[in-house]
Amino acid sequence: MYSNFFSFCAIVQEKEANSMELNVREENLKDLFKQFQVEHNENCETVFIDNNENGVEDIGDTYYSDMPVTLYKLDSENNMTEVETTVTDKDGKYIFKNLNVGRYKIRANFDNSVYDLTLRYASENTAIDSDGYKVSDNMIEISNKKTPEESDGIKVTREIESVTDMNIGLIPRKTFGFSINKYITKIDLNYNNSNSILTYNNEKKVSLSVKNSLRASAKVYYGIEITNNSSTPGYVKLINEDIPVGLTFNIDDPANKDWFVSNDEIRSVALENDLIMPGEKRYLTIMLNMPTQLEARSFINTVTLLEISSYEPESEATGASTDYNSYSIGEAIRYGGVDFHVINTENSDNNGQILTLLADSGTISTKLGHTVSNNNIYKWSDSLINGFINNEFVNMSTLNLPILYDNSVCDDTSGLQAASYGGTLLSEGKCQSNIYKNYKVRLLTETEYNKLISSNNADLSWLYGNSDFWLMNSVYMKQKYDVYGNIIESTNVKNYAKYISKSSSTIKDDIANIKKEIRPVVTVSSKNIIAE
Repeated sequence: MYSNFFSFCAIVQEKEANSMELNVREENLKDLFKQFQVEHNENCETVFIDNNENGVEDIGDTYYSDMPVTLYKLDSENNMTEVETTVTDKDGKYIFKNLNVGRYKIRANFDNSVYDLTLRYASENTAIDSDGYKVSDNMIEISNKKTPEESDGIKVTREIESVTDMNIGLIPRKTFGFSINKYITKIDLNYNNSNSILTYNNEKKVSLSVKNSLRASAKVYYGIEITNNSSTPGYVKLINEDIPVGLTFNIDDPANKDWFVSNDEIRSVALENDLIMPGEKRYLTIMLNMPTQLEARSFINTVTLLEISSYEPESEATGASTDYNSYSIGEAIRYGGVDFHVINTENSDNNGQILTLLADSGTISTKLGHTVSNNNIYKWSDSLINGFINNEFVNMSTLNLPILYDNSVCDDTSGLQAASYGGTLLSEGKCQSNIYKNYKVRLLTETEYNKLISSNNADLSWLYGNSDFWLMNSVYMKQKYDVYGNIIESTNVKNYAKYISKSSSTIKDDIANIKKEIRPVVTVSSKNIIAE
């Protein structure tokens, strides 16, 4: 059966590659043929768009191409080891073959801003139903159990057996709307005529001690994050801030430049002409004053989107659009009191760009290692460098954290996996543990460096600076090469990290406690860049 399956798939692919058309004239015959394909390719796992939302792959459905799908093998303690990653073809098909006996899991990434999962097990026919369920916002796991959390993995019981009937059904998101997240980013506290600034990494709730809150006044800074969580572009026309009793609003404070008072209501129209695409975010800042308090109490304020509208091309104004500065790789930018260079650009809406910026050499005078000891293993979440750049560095700059993009960083532990990818980005697709954590500030990655130096038109004379500087990536194996580039020695290590060598302009590795230069990386929209 296994060989027959592959011969059938090969015929279909050959016909499609040669653009051969079915010689049928009647529409019902075409439908019957498609249904035959669906029902007789049981071993071709498929990612389909369930356009009629009935939970099964049938006539009228389309397919999701180029979706990354990863196969993991489970050990006796359910630890996952990546076996293979593939992508779906133009017909939404993927396959894993020549598998050893054992237990496996399959995971796939999808665009949750555009699609959601269809019904699971809507049919008794396992060849056409959907087996996917969410494990995170953009991650699907495929299970052959009706109750996925009770599954002990997909079992392969024979050598050279394929994983079969593991389909994913997606439905387009049709809703239109925005979500709001509000964070406390900073508190400027005045106590006994002494000022202190407390900074936070997007905290939703902050508690001050009685000592610091009673008989103290403060300025509380909020970051407001607005996300288009639908499949339709749209506008946020009017925003309302509901201030609790005990806090006040100062319209003259620069932090409140996007807000005004109307009929005793605090409102903003700062985004009214800003077309927000599906999945995109926008950010506002508001500062509220807390007068001197005589007793402990809580302050809870709310933000409401009073007016939103979807994008309607036929009614769009034909006047001149807003122009934003356009940046290129290698260009210098001073932002947030820090000198950066652009290392990557991505196009956004309304002529804006998403910019990835690398701080110039000498920005941070302090040199650090990831660990304090040459025996310490580490991961990015507990790296001393990570702690420093997301706290001390942020405090010494004027970077506005809420408007910075989050970066999902692989949190593998150095040297403990068969292949550790600690410090890689989600977009780079390498993570042994599949555990990611978000950070506003990070370091350069090996992949980004290699891409940067391959940029033919960029002036990189600024890149190497004054000294060696750390990358974000950990190391699991230290290798030596001969003069011909062949590996002559491989040694497993637990405490190494990668860096850029100034002298050789190449990537090297060193013990993670060695102190080297730190050069932070941030990602921000060009719309938020104001020339300094």
